[in-house]
Amino acid sequence: MNRRGTSILEVMVAGVLLAAAVGLCAYFANVTAAQRRATQQRLVAMQEAANIMEWLSTQSWGHLTPEAAGDVRLSPESRQALPQAKLEVEIGAPAGKPAAKRLRVSIRWQDRAGQFLQPVQLTAWRYQDR
Repeated sequence: MNRRGTSILEVMVAGVLLAAAVGLCAYFANVTAAQRRATQQRLVAMQEAANIMEWLSTQSWGHLTPEAAGDVRLSPESRQALPQAKLEVEIGAPAGKPAAKRLRVSIRWQDRAGQFLQPVQLTAWRYQDR
């Protein structure tokens, strides 16, 4: 082969390697962005659950009823950040412990594929003031 044929082949191989490197960089950038988005969504869900639990803990003993749990809603910011978010708030008194109530907050949402992710859950106990 002459000198010119070798340089064209080298350019073609370099182009293929460059295209493969660019493709890998784009793939990893996409995966990194998806992981960052998932982490941000989990952080929003944890903060929202903590805010709801804090609000519940400030309510009077008589207000902490299963019916009142149905009135709790996600904030507009959380609804926007968490696709198809579902909030569950449970307030219950375990049998044999009339002076205690269990508060449970659970938030779940869907990923880009439409699958529900593992929920964020908080549980606390509230005892009647004496």
